[in-house]
Amino acid sequence: MENPEEVFNTFRDESILNEERAKSIEGRLDYISDAIKKLEVAKKRITEAFKAEAMTLPEFRKEKTDIELSEEKLISERDALMMKHNVQHDVSAKIDLFKETCHKFLSKINDPKIVTERLKKDIIKLVIDEVVIEGESVKIFATIPLPNKIHEREMDPTSPRLRRAGKTDIPGPLRRSSSEASTFSTRGGSALGGNATNGATLGPVNETNMARIWNKHKQSNTPLKRKVFVGLSGGVDSSVSCALLLEQGYDVEAVFMKNWMPRSAAEGLLMCPLAADEKDARVVASQLGINFSTVSFEKDYRERVIDYLFAEYLAGRTPNPDVLCNSQVKFKVFLEYALKRGADYVATGHYVRKFPNSKFQIQSKSKLQNQNFQLLKGKDNNKDQSYFLYQINQVQLKHCLFPIGEYEKPAVRKLAKKFGLATAQKPDSQGICFVGEVQIKEFLKTRIPSQTGEVVTTDGKIIGQHEGVWYYTIGQRRGLGVGGGLPYYVVNKDLANNQLIVARGDQDEALFKDELLVSGIHWIAGKEPEFPLQCKAKIRYRQAEQECLVNRSGLNGAGLRVIFKDKQRAVTPGQFIVFYQAEVCLGGGMIMNF
Repeated sequence: MENPEEVFNTFRDESILNEERAKSIEGRLDYISDAIKKLEVAKKRITEAFKAEAMTLPEFRKEKTDIELSEEKLISERDALMMKHNVQHDVSAKIDLFKETCHKFLSKINDPKIVTERLKKDIIKLVIDEVVIEGESVKIFATIPLPNKIHEREMDPTSPRLRRAGKTDIPGPLRRSSSEASTFSTRGGSALGGNATNGATLGPVNETNMARIWNKHKQSNTPLKRKVFVGLSGGVDSSVSCALLLEQGYDVEAVFMKNWMPRSAAEGLLMCPLAADEKDARVVASQLGINFSTVSFEKDYRERVIDYLFAEYLAGRTPNPDVLCNSQVKFKVFLEYALKRGADYVATGHYVRKFPNSKFQIQSKSKLQNQNFQLLKGKDNNKDQSYFLYQINQVQLKHCLFPIGEYEKPAVRKLAKKFGLATAQKPDSQGICFVGEVQIKEFLKTRIPSQTGEVVTTDGKIIGQHEGVWYYTIGQRRGLGVGGGLPYYVVNKDLANNQLIVARGDQDEALFKDELLVSGIHWIAGKEPEFPLQCKAKIRYRQAEQECLVNRSGLNGAGLRVIFKDKQRAVTPGQFIVFYQAEVCLGGGMIMNF
């Protein structure tokens, strides 16, 4: 038999995508982008020619159809290349490719039938010891735990001492340590960013740990495919997410989260979309041929999201429950539920992207370098949802997939049609996460009773009455019960005196602030940036990013002070401010009273 080390290197070089191919994809993507722009210009020109009567209607239609067909082909090729390009840069995909290489190698040096059988049962499983990101390169250090005998025959003669011990799994030509090892250690090669000359070597092993690992894998019945639990809401975004993951080769299971069962009309009983959404989700799962289940996290949702919502309103602040829904339910309770059931990842239909952060690594207790991830804005600026995910942490990001983050909404709907999904034309959901559309004042009254108070202008004039300061938010215009001439806007809430402070007109100075204080800071990278921090920020979801300077503030620098380049309208305590640098979502915190 040929040298096993050479066999391994050959398999590695053949299996793993190299940097030159990645570069060629990038070049093709640039070409396609330019070509699409030129086609857009061509469409404008033929439209102008038709309007100027320099072209007949049949000629115009033919030219337009030809251009659109060319454009569709280019867009289709671009989407496929982008997916391929992303896979090349996705570390988990590289690990999967590395696993495949090692498994092929095992089949080459051992009985293929026995190896295949044990791979199916997940008896032989690659243990990733360390993944190190160095710029664009990825180094993978791994161990394959083997039984004392994969087969009865010896592939190569070993030392008499090893033969007597029954340790004949590893072929003789490989380099050995002094210990009687039953492991096959590998190091990723050039295509993974390592050294092309590094082959396969035997490493020392703790026999007790080896037995424990081996017994664990022997009892396991998990398939080698990476398993993903998708939060299938019954909408088009999560439906397409399921389809894309299936197309990428994941083992996909759909989970419908039933987190809110309204108990009254005020809680949305008459408008609750739950039953219809669950039905749609079940239909999509059936169309895709994947397992479907329904799980209730209502207790967690009420305690972690709804209780928080009422507590914040009662304190005079205006909360954003969707942020807590993501950090406390979807990427905490649901993630824990999925991991306990053998999932490697959870996936959602959020318009965000996850990308390895090559700038630094996180040091773990085991002294191995754990990969650090960045949360990037979605490609569709109009649908980007990174604002709602700013509280996500590195442990959660490690186990998350966002399949549609690289797509714009129209493209997602086209994909839904392509996959033949029942939700292709379904409108987007509105209202509070899982609750849907409710009248917020009536919803709050289920726990916070009304209390009549005065509506007072900024110069102290009483102009009306309100039902309770908790029911109003900064910048609110409608529902104040006062009018005549210029409209009034809420600029402050005096809880101690139960007074609602209003200003006249939307340009009143009391509506604007150029700085604010932040508490409850969370940085996605796991460590804070250097201060002062020059960046951009949003103080509400549907707002353009604003230039600002961020510094530490408060006791022991636990808070932040943010100074904006331009004054901001209706800075609202209780809402969240989220910081960005270019495409990267850095983190954020809660806006406090200044």
